[in-house]
Amino acid sequence: WGRANDLGTDLRYFAIENALHWVHEYHADGLRLDSTPNCFDDSGLSKHFLAELTTVVKESAERSRRKVVVLAEDLRKLPKELYRSVADGGYGFDCVFSDHLYHEIARRMETRAPDEDARPLEDTEEERVDGDPRHVYNLVTTIKKAYEFEEAGFFPPTMACFLSYLQNHDLVGNRPLGDRLSHSVTLRAYRAATCLLLSLPHSILLFMGQEWAAPEPFIFFTDYPEHIGRTITDGRRREFAHIPEFINHQGKIPDPQDWGTFKKCKLNWSRRDQQPHSGLLQIHRRLLSLRHSEPAFLNVQSDASSGFVAAACGDWSLCVLRRPRVQAEGRKWLIVVQLGEGERPA
Repeated sequence: WGRANDLGTDLRYFAIENALHWVHEYHADGLRLDSTPNCFDDSGLSKHFLAELTTVVKESAERSRRKVVVLAEDLRKLPKELYRSVADGGYGFDCVFSDHLYHEIARRMETRAPDEDARPLEDTEEERVDGDPRHVYNLVTTIKKAYEFEEAGFFPPTMACFLSYLQNHDLVGNRPLGDRLSHSVTLRAYRAATCLLLSLPHSILLFMGQEWAAPEPFIFFTDYPEHIGRTITDGRRREFAHIPEFINHQGKIPDPQDWGTFKKCKLNWSRRDQQPHSGLLQIHRRLLSLRHSEPAFLNVQSDASSGFVAAACGDWSLCVLRRPRVQAEGRKWLIVVQLGEGERPA
């Protein structure tokens, strides 16, 4: 990455204008700001760079009668800064990435080693069952901790402020062979994880091809001039040389500059019409439809009266209860998923 730039300089306005360009010239409905902890601003201006960017982008979109969502890739627990409105002293983000759910699910289902970015929550003796960290009690804790902050009594505007996912470009592309979650778990487990993800009141990210468990990998690839490309290839291998997975695959890691590496990653969309891919696609469509139509799934309150409850119902099974904000508005939904090969739900 090199040295971070100070966004309190003229670079501040270049970055904001660039964001506006994407919104108005390319009609983007949302913007993801990468690595926001490294967006330094020593200008001393009344608004931090991040707050000014979200303000300018949203106000500009509103004048065009549009709504633009601004997301932050930020794993810090800074409720005031990240979630609160600019008027209340925050940065005004609509949503913030959270990779805890992925890592906790991966620990329970995958046979492959965790990747470089793994940040699982620590298991406690009270949460372990027979010392096996794969049991779902820790996963329940993770889901709950996604919206608990050190600042007691603070609740974000809604639980949709958290962006959860099973895969994204980093979690797949940073693996030696670009293998997806569906490449290393059973179809049954993949369905269960999908149902859990889409039953949560968080905002959801689906990585391209995830909806039908695409067999194509997503390998890190580049298209630079040869003199730069060589440094990319060598630099990537040096950067991950200490990770066991990369050590074991040094002779097999695809060259990012090789055109064949890119071609391996292109999705075959016809697979959506073939089993088992078509069945998985239908599961995604059905659950996404429920998230948009059922009052229980539209209830994303974040306070103590939330219509969302997660609990373990066995060592390997987890229950999610969704309730409408007003009981008369609709049905309650109980979702039960089994993430391991242990006992049936109690």
